[in-house]
Amino acid sequence: MIQDVASLKELLPAAGAELISVKMSPTDGLGALKIKKGLLIVRDGMALPVVDGKTSTKLFVDLNEDKHGDILAAPSASTGTIASALFIKGSPNYYHFLAFNLPTLIFLKAQAAKGRVTLVTAQGFPKSATTLMDALLPSIADNRPVEVRRIDDGTYDLADVVVPIKPPTAVVVALNRALVIPFVMAQAGVTDPLRELGSVKLFVRRDQAINGRNLSNQSEVEAWFVARGYTSVNPGSLTMAEQVLLFSRATHIAGIEGAAFANILFAVNAVHMVMISSPAVRDEKFFSALAKHSNVKFERVFGDAASPKRNADFTLPMQNLEGLLERA
Repeated sequence: MIQDVASLKELLPAAGAELISVKMSPTDGLGALKIKKGLLIVRDGMALPVVDGKTSTKLFVDLNEDKHGDILAAPSASTGTIASALFIKGSPNYYHFLAFNLPTLIFLKAQAAKGRVTLVTAQGFPKSATTLMDALLPSIADNRPVEVRRIDDGTYDLADVVVPIKPPTAVVVALNRALVIPFVMAQAGVTDPLRELGSVKLFVRRDQAINGRNLSNQSEVEAWFVARGYTSVNPGSLTMAEQVLLFSRATHIAGIEGAAFANILFAVNAVHMVMISSPAVRDEKFFSALAKHSNVKFERVFGDAASPKRNADFTLPMQNLEGLLERA
């Protein structure tokens, strides 16, 4: 379902851009602007398409208009030109890349029909995904080579460039599974991960993060799950392909809220998930939305934080786990 279509149409002046979409089902689709003539403003790795002086931050993961109003009002002189390409912002963050960027690579198929395929990005891929993406991109582009061009901060003239819209959650789930899982399985020579590699219950650790929300008693919580048959794993130490293969085997997943939990996208055999979160993110629905569209039982357990600040560390009282796995 294309988000905020009314606002989107304001971005489509005559001869400036057109709306294109890839249909996933009768109700869900992925939209993009095909910009025939416009600008792309990149600041601090963030990117904002501007068509005929108009933009909509509701549709893109991009610059904040309040923070960068001066840039929008008077864009700097052009740094260069991007032509006949697909543009994604990219992200070094594993979750942001899977949720906002990887699904939009489906538009490489349309680029492939024209011959040469160019993918332009402001932030590139997460380190764990680089090797997999190098192999995956040509398979999405109908086995044509894909040139990946990384651009610096600046203001770029656009000509015939496809800029995807932030995808709906249903599309995030469907396309990650359709594009990534079959490819990883084929590379690994696996057709049925449960039968060939065995099922597993996973406890997802979260290493000490500089941006906070660390679980202070993670070792104690980890030991509780391990004693009940869970295998502790730090996904950040694995390649993306290894993470995809591991989570495809998982029947039960528990762990700490963070980017690594985005691997539930690949947990096609999971029946129960438990995410342990700081109370400061109680209202955030990123992961519960992914689980909803995966049709799996998803529970959140909240700890206690000394501060209401979003990035404050927190502790999970062990009694909060009582009876949890009995509901699985």
